[in-house]
Amino acid sequence: MRDYANGHNSLHGAISSVARLAVVIITLAALASCAGNREAKKVVKEFLDTNLKDESYDTEYFSKVDSTFLISDSLVEVMRKNTKACGLFRDIKYSEGGKTKKLNFIMVRYRIGDKTIRQTFYLDDKTTRVVCLKNDA
Repeated sequence: MRDYANGHNSLHGAISSVARLAVVIITLAALASCAGNREAKKVVKEFLDTNLKDESYDTEYFSKVDSTFLISDSLVEVMRKNTKACGLFRDIKYSEGGKTKKLNFIMVRYRIGDKTIRQTFYLDDKTTRVVCLKNDA
C-alpha cells in the first residue's frame, strides 16, 4: 500500500509540474502576442504618418496580428500598384530588405474626414516594415 501512495504522489507531482509549465508557456505566448500587436500598430501608424496625403486621420480599429505564407512576390507587386492607384498616398517608398516567405498582417480601419478606409497591411516576418497593403471593401 505504501508503494502505491508513493507512486501516486510522484504522479501527482509530475502532473502538477506539467500544469505549471503549461501555464507559463501560455502566459509567455500571450505576452509575445501583445508585443507583436503593439509593434505592428506602431509600424502601421508610422507608415500612415509618412505616406498618407491627408495627414489628419483617426484610426478606429486594429485587428490582431496574424501571419501567412500565401502572398507571392507577384501579388506583392499587384497590391503595390493598386495602392498607388487608389490616390490616398504620396509616392510610397517601401522599405527595402530581404524578402521573406512569411508575412504578418493586420487589418486596419481609419477615417479621413467622413470617409472610412479599410486596409490590410502586410509586414515582414519581424514586423518591422510594411511590405504592401491591400484596400478592403
